[in-house]
Amino acid sequence: MKNKIFILVFTLLYMSAPLWAQVDSTAMRNTHKSIHKTEKNILNFEDQLKGKLAGVKVTRRSGMPGEGSNVLVNGFKSLIPGVKPLYVIDGILYDIQANESPVIEGLVNNALAQIDGNDIESIKMLSGAEALKYGSQAGRGVIVINTKNNDHLKTAISFNTAMGVNTLYREKDVLSAQQFNSYAIDVLKSKYELYEFQDEYPYLFYNSDDVAYNNFNRNTNWQDEVYKTSFSQNYNLQVQGGDAIAKYYLSVGYLDDKGIAEETNYNKFSMRFNSNINVTRDFTIDVIATLNEFKSNAIESGYSFNNNPLMSALTRTPMLGVRDLNSDGIEQLAYTRVYGFGVSNPIAILKDNVTYSKGHYISAGLTFNYRFDEQWSTSLGLALNSTKNRQNNFISGRTSKAIAPSYYYNKYAENMTKHFLGEQFFTQFDYELTYQQKDILRGLKATIGARYKESEYENDYAVGINTPNDDFVTLNQASTNDIREVLGDFYGFKLMQFYGNASIGLTDNLSATGYVSIDGNSNVGENTDRYGVFYGGELDYDILQNNDGFMNELNFSLSFMKTGNTEIGNEMTNRYFKSTPFVNIAGLQPLNLANTRLKWEDVYSTQFNVGTRLFGLVDVEFSAFQNKIKDMIVFEKQEEYTGFEGMFVNGGEMKSTGFNLSAIADFNVNKVNVNLYANVAHSNEEITKLPGGNDIITAIPGGTVISRVGGSSYEFYGLEMEKVIATQQEADGYNLQARNGNRYQAGDVKFADNQKDSIINDNDRTLIGDANPDLFGGFGMSLAYAKFALDVNFSYSVGNDVFNYSRMITEGQDALFNQTSNVLNAWTKDGDITDIPRLNYGDPVFNNSFSSRFIEDGSFLKLSDVKVSYDFGVNNKFIKSMKVYARGYNLWFTSKYSGYDPEFSYSDNAAYQGVDYGKMPNPRSFIVGLQIGL
Repeated sequence: MKNKIFILVFTLLYMSAPLWAQVDSTAMRNTHKSIHKTEKNILNFEDQLKGKLAGVKVTRRSGMPGEGSNVLVNGFKSLIPGVKPLYVIDGILYDIQANESPVIEGLVNNALAQIDGNDIESIKMLSGAEALKYGSQAGRGVIVINTKNNDHLKTAISFNTAMGVNTLYREKDVLSAQQFNSYAIDVLKSKYELYEFQDEYPYLFYNSDDVAYNNFNRNTNWQDEVYKTSFSQNYNLQVQGGDAIAKYYLSVGYLDDKGIAEETNYNKFSMRFNSNINVTRDFTIDVIATLNEFKSNAIESGYSFNNNPLMSALTRTPMLGVRDLNSDGIEQLAYTRVYGFGVSNPIAILKDNVTYSKGHYISAGLTFNYRFDEQWSTSLGLALNSTKNRQNNFISGRTSKAIAPSYYYNKYAENMTKHFLGEQFFTQFDYELTYQQKDILRGLKATIGARYKESEYENDYAVGINTPNDDFVTLNQASTNDIREVLGDFYGFKLMQFYGNASIGLTDNLSATGYVSIDGNSNVGENTDRYGVFYGGELDYDILQNNDGFMNELNFSLSFMKTGNTEIGNEMTNRYFKSTPFVNIAGLQPLNLANTRLKWEDVYSTQFNVGTRLFGLVDVEFSAFQNKIKDMIVFEKQEEYTGFEGMFVNGGEMKSTGFNLSAIADFNVNKVNVNLYANVAHSNEEITKLPGGNDIITAIPGGTVISRVGGSSYEFYGLEMEKVIATQQEADGYNLQARNGNRYQAGDVKFADNQKDSIINDNDRTLIGDANPDLFGGFGMSLAYAKFALDVNFSYSVGNDVFNYSRMITEGQDALFNQTSNVLNAWTKDGDITDIPRLNYGDPVFNNSFSSRFIEDGSFLKLSDVKVSYDFGVNNKFIKSMKVYARGYNLWFTSKYSGYDPEFSYSDNAAYQGVDYGKMPNPRSFIVGLQIGL
C-alpha cells in the first residue's frame, strides 16, 4: 500500500491525468440530460442536480456539513446491493461506497465532497444504451462529471468568495418546565401511587423553600441551546493560461462550513490541476491532478438519544438548565447531570464528546491521445486514486455524569472510545481505438476499448469502554476487564472490460447505434462465472428538422440494453470471522454464511424518448422506461441447523416502470432574457419474484419494512391505528388484548384486529406506507435584465410516506422524556375524543407500537434556491470582470410533515429511505458572494 501511495504522489508531482478528458462522444439530445456548470461557490455539487435533471432524485441527507445528498436515477433497481449511480469524473470510475460511519452513528461520509463545485464544467446523466460503455456497473444509471479545462491561451485569474449564515428553519413545540412537571407526575401516577415515587423523584415536588428549587425550576428550551446561527465561508482561486503547446487550469479552494448545531463544522482544502499538452499536431497529453484534505467535527445523529444531542434537545426535561446552580443561584462549571430522567445533557454531548472525521482524497493520471489520420485515433490512460479516512469518537460521562451511560454487549459503559481507519487505493487503465468514416452511408463512427481497474480496501475498527475518567480518551486506557473489540477487513476487487460501439447514419433522418461490453468482475463468488456479456442498441429518427411551423423539430429514439449491478458486499461472497472474548482468551466466531456462487444482478432496460421544439422557443422531452432486474440479490432465511439466520442469494426479480417529462423555454421580453424549466418524474417499482414467494420482513430501529411480491422495494409494515378508544364501554365491547395479555382500556389505541382473534400482535401487521414518491421533480426560472440576474428554483415530491421516529419518542407518553405540545390533547377522561392516547408509564399495552400513527405524508414543495446577482460590467487594465450576488437555500417549504424538514435521508441503504431518526435538519442559509476576474 505505501509503495503504491509513493508512486501516486510521484505521479502527482509531475503529470497525472484521468483517462478521458473528453468523456463520451455521443451527444445528448436535450438539455435536461446535461447541466453545464456556470454557478460559483456551490457547497455541494449535488445541489446542481436537484430538480434539474428529470428522473434524478436528489435528497439532502441532512444539515450536517459535508454529508451531501443521496442520488437515485430512475428509481430503485435493487434491494441489497448499492442503488447509487455510477459516477464517472473526468473518465475515472469512482467507487462511491455506502460510507456509513462504523463509529459515528448516523454519519454518512460523502466521498463526492472531494469535488469542488467551482471546478465543475458540466454534469450529464446517461440512462439509455449510451451508459453501456460502463457495462456491468451501469445498471444503476451513470452520472458523468466534467471538470474545467482552459479553452483559450490568454492568462486569466479569477477569485470567488462567499460568506453566509445558517439558521434553523423552525423549532418543534415541546412542553415548558411547568407543563413537563405536571406531565411527569401524571405519567408516574399512571403506574405508581404517589407515595411510591415521591421520594425517588423529589425534584418534581420542590417548592421555593427548598435549597435545590432554583436548580430544578429552570425553563430551558434545549433547542435554543443546541441550535445556533452558524457561519460558512468559501474561497476559490482559479488561474488558467498557456500557449499553443500547453494549456493549464489551476484551482485552489478552501471551505469552512459550520453546522447549526454547536461544535459541528466541515473544513476542506482542495486543489486541482488540469492541463492539455500538444506534443505535436496529432499527439496530445491530458493531465489532471487533484488533492483534497478534509476534517469534520460531527455528532452522533442516529436513533439513540443517549449520544444524539438533537434527540436529547427534544426529550430532556426543561426543568434543568445547562449547568447546575448552587444554593445561592450561581451557575457552576459542571453540566447538569442525567439525574432520574434518563436523558443526556445535549450541551455536554456537544462540548465533552470528541467526535471527528478527517482524511484525504488524491487522484492523478495521464491520457495520451494520438490521431493517425482523419479516420483513426486512439487514447491510452492511467489513473490512480488514494482515499484515507480516520474517525474518532469518544463518548464521555464517567466523570461528569451528564451523559447517560449505555450498554455495549451487555457491559455497562460509563464512557466509550471508538476508532476507525479506512483506506482505499485503486488504479485504472483505459485504452480506446476510434474509427470514423463520413463516406459510409451517412457516416460511421466505431470504437473499441478496454478497461482494467483494481481496488484495495483496508478498514480497521476498535472499541473500548470505561476508561479511568473522561480525560483518558485512547483505546489503551480502556478497562481491561471490560470489552475491547478490534475488527478489521482487507479486501479488493478487479474489473476487466472489453467494449465496443458503433454508430451509423442510415439515412438523413435515421441513425442506429450498437453497444457491447464483456466484463469480468471479482466481486462475485469464486464458484460462479465471473465474466458476462452486456449489450444494447439505440435507434434515433428525426421526423422534423428546422421546420417553420408550430412544431420546429420532432424526434424519436428507442433503446434497449442489458447491464448489471456489481456492488456486491464482500461479506456476501466471502466467509468472515470476528474475534470474541471468552473467559481470559479470545476465539474466532463465524459471522456469515458465504455464498460462493453469488453473481451480479442483471438489469434489462428499455427506454423510449420523444423530443420536440415548439414555436422556436420551447424544448420538450418525454421518456418512458422499463427496467427488469433478474438474479436480484435477496437475503434468504436458512434452516436453524445451519447456525445462521440466512444468506444472500440470486433469488429475486423486480420490475420498474416510469416516465420523465421536461420542458425548457428561452425567450426575450422587452430586453429581459427569460429561461423557464420544469420537469416531473414517476417511477414505480414492483417485486415480481422472491425465494419461495415468501415475504422478506426487515427490522429497522423502531419499526419494520417488508419486501413482497407485488409490492415496491421496502414498504412500511406495521399495525393500523383506527382511533383512540373514547370510553370504557367501547373498550369492553372491543374486548381486545395486547400481545402480553393486558387488556386495552379507554384511552388506549384501537388497532385493527386483522386476524380477528381479539389479540393485537405482529400477526395483525399490514402495509401502512411507502417511502417512494408518486411524482417528483423541479421547476424554476432565470431572468436577466441589463446587469441584473435572478434565479429561482423549486423542488417537490408528491405521495411519499415518512416514518417519524421522533414522534414515537416525543409523543410516547410512557417515560420521563419531554414531549411535544400535542400530548396536551391526550385522552384524560371517559368520553374524550382525540387521536392522542392516554399517559401510561412503560406502555403496558404497546400503544407506541410501530403503526400508521407514526407514518406521515412526506410530500413537499420547497423553494430550494434563490439567487440575485449584479454584474458591474468592469473591463479595464486591472479588473476584467466583477460580480456580486446574494443567495438563499432552503428558504421556504410547505408540507404536512410535522418534523423539522420533510427532506432527509438517514442512510444510503434502501431499507432506510423515508425514515426520520432525528438527524440534523437542513438549515436555512443566506450567502453573499463576490466574483472577480483579473
